[in-house]
Amino acid sequence: GTGLIEATGTASSVFLSINPAGKALGVCGAFVAGPDWAIDYLIQCARPFIFSTAPPPSIAAALEASLSIITGEEKRRQQLLELAIYLRESLILNDIPILPGNSQIIPVILGDNERATTTASALQQAGFDVRAIRPPTVPAGTSRLRISLNINLDQNILRQFTNTLKRVMG
Repeated sequence: GTGLIEATGTASSVFLSINPAGKALGVCGAFVAGPDWAIDYLIQCARPFIFSTAPPPSIAAALEASLSIITGEEKRRQQLLELAIYLRESLILNDIPILPGNSQIIPVILGDNERATTTASALQQAGFDVRAIRPPTVPAGTSRLRISLNINLDQNILRQFTNTLKRVMG
């Protein structure tokens, strides 16, 4: 919801952060957050920034609008966290191997590339938008499914997903 810095309680000790603007913010690129003097320094001295083409103003406006909206969405962030907890518990109860965490992105570890791709394909055919993640994105032998939750899901859909995944995995 608010990122790893907030989740780990380290926000007060982080000097600068680089924040991706895709996915949750619905924009492309990224932005740097920090004190004004540090941002000014980067603007004046960071060669990749100086010699890059600036994004169109529409991207900056879309990012500003996205940030404005999400800062007031604590209730929805909490709902998403609750969905993630529910699915994680459901997967664990069904002996489906996941990595620990509390994010709305849940990695289901399958190990083998072929198993990951065939499982993802079967889930897609069942109506679930799931992707296989394989090397070199992840270490060899740790191929996985990337389950990305969103606020438009509910426990019934997650229950159906768990049952389908369990059936597909055999």
